[in-house]
Amino acid sequence: MIATLQRWVKVLILGTTWLVANSLWTQGKRYEPAAANVGLPTAIQAEQGIKWQRNGRRFTAHGNVRVNHRSMRIGTDTLTASYYDRTMSHTAELDWLQAAGNIRVTSPMGTASGEAADYDVYDQVLCLIGYPAHLETATETLTARKVIEYREEQQVAVARGDVHLVTQEGCVLRADMITADFRRSTQWMQKRIILLEVTGGVRIEMAAAISRGEHALYNAATGLATVMDSVKITSSHNQLQGTRAIINTKSGLSRLYTTAVLGQQARTQGRVKLLLLPNLPNRQIPCGASHVNVNRRSTGP
Repeated sequence: MIATLQRWVKVLILGTTWLVANSLWTQGKRYEPAAANVGLPTAIQAEQGIKWQRNGRRFTAHGNVRVNHRSMRIGTDTLTASYYDRTMSHTAELDWLQAAGNIRVTSPMGTASGEAADYDVYDQVLCLIGYPAHLETATETLTARKVIEYREEQQVAVARGDVHLVTQEGCVLRADMITADFRRSTQWMQKRIILLEVTGGVRIEMAAAISRGEHALYNAATGLATVMDSVKITSSHNQLQGTRAIINTKSGLSRLYTTAVLGQQARTQGRVKLLLLPNLPNRQIPCGASHVNVNRRSTGP
């Protein structure tokens, strides 16, 4: 049986009994929800109506749909929400949300947008697909051509496909994949990126210097980026090469090494190389390359 509810229908999915049961059950099985989230219903609003398919245990909402679920707010053109019944307690639990068209997500991690989204309620995983997908935090802007996946329990966001991130200082990080580690800040319900793991075709763009490598770790608090594997720093027409570089995106200071750190051990790989191209009049000396320190112990005789 399909019941159609017309014009700005508001459905309190699960109701008070449903959500209390859901919160307690999930707490014992998977995670400990925030106190502000316990007992709160999930509300779905739609301008063009909501279809309730009882046999399929599914709601489908159309037209400027708005969803309030715990600390997350979702806006979309179309939403499908599935649930399942719990026979023993005569309650039900929200299971899956699928959204399509003009996705807008507001949560403690920031504001996100895309063209489609899947939200696994049980595992607390939101997959945002866009062309591109976009996430704006309090201090960074993250864009991915393929998908941004946010894992609430781990407080981690994984962006894939031609990813680029702009830091508060204006530094741009580009890579095939960026994993952002979030932690709650002192402000109520707000989360900030504390660490970035950058993988595949890494490119760090500063005011007048570009650093490349295959892997990087970026500390958002200190602004320090450690770039590893086939590192190249290009400044104007000059280029430096090494195994590992530590770049201060705030001051422009870069340190280039031939040693790759493996756990507690250091392994030397070749030498640091510097290529200078003279006879270029009026060449500006950029901050990234004019402050490069080389590990002298690894430069050789």
